[in-house]
Amino acid sequence: MKKLLLISFFFIFQKANAQTTIRVVNGQNLQTVMDAAADNSIIIIEGGNYGNISFNKPLKLYGTGYFLDGTLANTGLQASVATSIINSITFNTNSSNSEIHGLTTNDIQVSSNQISIYRTKFGMLNIGSAVSNFNNTLLKQNLFTGFTIHPNCLNIVFNNNIIRGNGVIGGASTSFFTNNTFVDGSFITDAQGNPGIFKSNIFFPSFTTSVCNGGYFNFFSNTQNYLINNVFGIKVRCGCGGCSEESFGLNDFSATNKVNQNFSVMYISPTPDMAPDARYQLAPNSPAKGAGEGGTDAGAFGGDEPYVLSGIPSIPSIYQLSVPNQVPQNGILNIQIKAKTNN
Repeated sequence: MKKLLLISFFFIFQKANAQTTIRVVNGQNLQTVMDAAADNSIIIIEGGNYGNISFNKPLKLYGTGYFLDGTLANTGLQASVATSIINSITFNTNSSNSEIHGLTTNDIQVSSNQISIYRTKFGMLNIGSAVSNFNNTLLKQNLFTGFTIHPNCLNIVFNNNIIRGNGVIGGASTSFFTNNTFVDGSFITDAQGNPGIFKSNIFFPSFTTSVCNGGYFNFFSNTQNYLINNVFGIKVRCGCGGCSEESFGLNDFSATNKVNQNFSVMYISPTPDMAPDARYQLAPNSPAKGAGEGGTDAGAFGGDEPYVLSGIPSIPSIYQLSVPNQVPQNGILNIQIKAKTNN
């Protein structure tokens, strides 16, 4: 307990600024804290389970990250290895300019403009609905299963994420995908959609079913999507009936893309105890090395702001804490702390 309190104090002290900073520990009602907080407050969430939450005002939430403990973990990143777990997260209409960092949750519903999701592990993302559209959602350095962008949602930005499932983009939406790693899923853009821009991504080749069954990355050539400096392990299709990557044309499928690449040398060789996100770091001889726009690496670990292992949030953290078990009477308690910033 003393260790947790000390770590929490360190976070709050370093992060405190003109905005109100609030600390929440396991056992508190996070929703109650959020409802009582002033607009634009910063809430630091210790490891624990906090149920469902809804944003009804602009707030910034910071958790501890994920894959911190257990058999498959990135060790040595946090002195306290407990994870900040939320069952589900909803951003309601009045929550514009809200942010989350370093959390673990099942699903996220975005029903507001100007929402930012950073370094969070989650299941499915849903932006908008059949009757409501919302704009300017940013997803950066996350690990998640899949997403649905409903029609008419504009300026949806995906940077440096690991996406391990299916993605669907509704008609008349605009989206931008840069330096993402797509794994084990299909990717479909609506034939009525506005142009999407896909740059410096990796698309993992684990599909054997037909296009109509969702087995390929399916971009539909008539949407005028722009695919630049991406790395593919399979042929890209553009609709049921089967046109291949050669059918896209120069405006849609640039010659800078790499197709049918050897994925056996794409990533580093995994070890039995390697965390799930660490497995997607590029091997030294990976075909994605230097394949991104401007000669950068393609995929989540490339570009100007690479994916951060375990989603460690961008606030200072203590990664090593040593406290003696016993102290002589009237003696000195010698505590050793190692801390770092996390940009």
